[in-house]
Amino acid sequence: HTGEMPFVPGEGMDIVAAQDGIVTRISAASGTPLVKPGDPVRRGQTLVAGYERTQDGGLHAVRAQAQVTARMWARGSARVRMTQENAVETGAQRRKVVLRSLWHERVVRDAQPFASQAESTQRQMVVGLYLPLWREIETYAQTQVFEERRARSDAASMAQGAAEKIARKQCPPDALILDKIVNYSMIDNEFVYASVVLELEAPIAGRIRLTP
Repeated sequence: HTGEMPFVPGEGMDIVAAQDGIVTRISAASGTPLVKPGDPVRRGQTLVAGYERTQDGGLHAVRAQAQVTARMWARGSARVRMTQENAVETGAQRRKVVLRSLWHERVVRDAQPFASQAESTQRQMVVGLYLPLWREIETYAQTQVFEERRARSDAASMAQGAAEKIARKQCPPDALILDKIVNYSMIDNEFVYASVVLELEAPIAGRIRLTP
């Protein structure tokens, strides 16, 4: 429980801020509001206290009930390399054949892998036998890897998408996105860096039980 609260006999329940933000709306059905629209609040700060004042000036504990929304911000950043690797098959292939059963395996034809390759496997059952027996054919297709430079606009779009995805993971599921700010920068002419700031509005109320 945060903040200095008066002693109230009985048992009540506060509403506290679940996240940092700036209060935009507050509507309390019970309890005593301690903040108003425009107030900045920190996570754990009491928004609505779990007590009310009686007609004779005393206080009694209540379960605070209120709707509180706040404006918040979520941030994300990512970088994308300006070059990408592409692999193209050269046409050279090697095949390895292995005869397998549930208990044994035997290499019928061996093959040395290429330094860079694409692999595929085909399984063929050997019919006419009582025991399960199959042939596995592993095909190694040689590839040549080369670097290709991306267009800066493509790299920026990819970096922005990755940064925004990180920012959206921080947003509550019922958040309303109000605005988005995106900044780009180039790092050593090798990376495009993007930062995204989402401005959002969402319910901020959490509850904590008072223990007088």
